[in-house]
Amino acid sequence: MVIGYSFMDDHINDEIIAAQPKGLTTFLVDPAGRDALRDKRLTGAVIRPWREIEHIKLLGISTRGLSSTFGNDALEHGKFEDFFASSEG
Repeated sequence: MVIGYSFMDDHINDEIIAAQPKGLTTFLVDPAGRDALRDKRLTGAVIRPWREIEHIKLLGISTRGLSSTFGNDALEHGKFEDFFASSEG
């Protein structure tokens, strides 16, 4: 589960990418959704270079705030529970 990471550190991104074929499952928690994987320095750019991190397989995405997810949002909280239950096996 990734919460609060900017995806701007290539050395960390490389580890995430390398671990994908070995079975890493990633659940992204960010209000921007999959756009959180994009290079923020290129916002508005017409031509964007390929960044492999932007195309990783995601097990799921949560765009809601954590206070809502752990407060009264049963549907979103269920996504978290499902992720952790699938990670235990």
